[in-house]
Amino acid sequence: MKKIPILDGLRGVAALLVLWAHFPLIAGSSIFKYFHLASKATYAGYVGVDIFFALSGFLITRILLFEKQEGKLSFKVFYIKRALRIFPIYYICILLVGLIISWDKMGWCAAYLSNYYFAFDLTENSMRHTWSLCVEEHYYLFWPLLISFTNQKTAKTLIGWVIPAIAIISAALSLVYLDNGPDLVNKASHHRMLTLALGSFIAYKENSILQMKRQYLLIAVTLSGCILVFGRLALSQDAKVFARFLSSSVFSVSLLILLIQSSMSDGKNVVKGFLNSGIMKFFGKISYGLYLFHQPVLYYLGVSHMHEDVKVSLPYAILLLVLCVGIPTVSFYVVENPLLKLKKKYSVIK
Repeated sequence: MKKIPILDGLRGVAALLVLWAHFPLIAGSSIFKYFHLASKATYAGYVGVDIFFALSGFLITRILLFEKQEGKLSFKVFYIKRALRIFPIYYICILLVGLIISWDKMGWCAAYLSNYYFAFDLTENSMRHTWSLCVEEHYYLFWPLLISFTNQKTAKTLIGWVIPAIAIISAALSLVYLDNGPDLVNKASHHRMLTLALGSFIAYKENSILQMKRQYLLIAVTLSGCILVFGRLALSQDAKVFARFLSSSVFSVSLLILLIQSSMSDGKNVVKGFLNSGIMKFFGKISYGLYLFHQPVLYYLGVSHMHEDVKVSLPYAILLLVLCVGIPTVSFYVVENPLLKLKKKYSVIK
């Protein structure tokens, strides 16, 4: 089993979508205004997170399946690799935010429970974005166990049908019966695992991806994208939340399949060239740090997306961009990269 290079660039795209969604409006040209509005109209941040989820589910599952097939599946090794990748800069970020901004709610973040806490507490906080990291961590707790202790048919049924059904039905019930239903649908693990589960299901179908009809995938991407963008115009608030929840998941998973298919095919194309470019691979490398640090930086400087109608000058926007990219870059080369080299000792993918 080999690495799929194109996915590094896709990870970079996901991180940039989130940054785009959270970046303040740049004053001056109307081009900046429309660029900013486009991020809101397309739910760029929401889709960026779902792309992360689909990628995580797919990549983690294909590793686990390969290790099980080779008789090398070890929970100890799996969790050592996850800890080396996730914990160091996460807790460094919590420490820095606590010292520089505030310790408020840092306990919930440190315990990986901020997604449920922030679904009920809507006050501004520089670490609200950590909800998505909680969802992934909760997924990592149970999915390796299911793969290990169930046969392939049972695991496929669970991940392809049972978990998605639970996510969808519980999301609908939350919206109908709970006052904070929309916030729970956006952040709660038992809802947002939908995309992680579907991404994992792709790993079971990797060998047959080349045989999937491309036109059907294009229809799924186009239709779900249109529902995502235009659903807000005709739907009530709860229906809009539910439509976004489903369409973003379908869009992200279908897009991932298309890109894997493109990566497996012979020859060159524009998309493959873009995702394999040096700049996108760079953003893929720093994507975790970029996601983790950008929000505290913007919050500390008073230009978070949680502050309505914030405008900045072009020079200030450039400074913000330098900080949002520069800090994760330092983090990657000083903290993450040395740990990734240690992590590779446990890796089955060379």
